[in-house]
Amino acid sequence: MKEPLLIVFFSAAAVLLATVVWVFYYKKATEKLNRLDKNTQKTWSQTNTLLNERFALITKVTDAVRVRGLLEKDAYYGIIELKKQAQTAASPEDIIRLSNQLSGVLARMLGALNKEAVVNDKEYQGLLIELVKQEAKVIEARDIYNEAIKKYNRSIRLFPMRIVAFRYGYESKLPYSTSST
Repeated sequence: MKEPLLIVFFSAAAVLLATVVWVFYYKKATEKLNRLDKNTQKTWSQTNTLLNERFALITKVTDAVRVRGLLEKDAYYGIIELKKQAQTAASPEDIIRLSNQLSGVLARMLGALNKEAVVNDKEYQGLLIELVKQEAKVIEARDIYNEAIKKYNRSIRLFPMRIVAFRYGYESKLPYSTSST
């Protein structure tokens, strides 16, 4: 008679232990997901701030080119419109897409300039140097953001963390891609 009671006792103890372990893991997993999610938000905020500073510099560069008569009116307003759309976009994906389009337009504009007309222009050259430095900051911030996204996405895909992520609605996030599509 004692053996069935021992079996029941040890079975109940095992179930209780498994439940305690699962509750502890669930709590820790939730904390980790919250921390990773906040980190992706923080790194995006830093990247977005740098992108906004970049947009302001792009405006200065295009203004400098336009004032010198080196930029067609349509191209100028196209750049300004892309910049406005990027600054008012709601999601990181839209901001990234528009920023990439703006980069492509800016590269074509700078490539088409008559180099002799601007090579001795100190204000223009200073703006370009500032823009290059800003681009380097954006690239560094983008890499940090992408690393945070990679850690976050890896965490929500793995079992049993996937169960916690599903329960609280965590979804995969897109990295900052530099493609212009």
